[in-house]
Amino acid sequence: MTGSMRAVVLSGPGPVENLAVAEPPVPQPPPGWVRVRVGAFGLNRSELHTRLGRPTASRSRACRARC
Repeated sequence: MTGSMRAVVLSGPGPVENLAVAEPPVPQPPPGWVRVRVGAFGLNRSELHTRLGRPTASRSRACRARC
């Protein structure tokens, strides 16, 4: 897998207008890692709070909730 990918990027906290579709280069995984193609994903309230710049749960807590 080479070339570019589509990604939604957030330029800064605030309204939905701060989101934009971009085509960054596909990152190369480090040795021992794998890269997977994502066909779809879901959003939850945590992502909404991140977009708005509000504090959210710690990363480790969020990871435990999703794992």
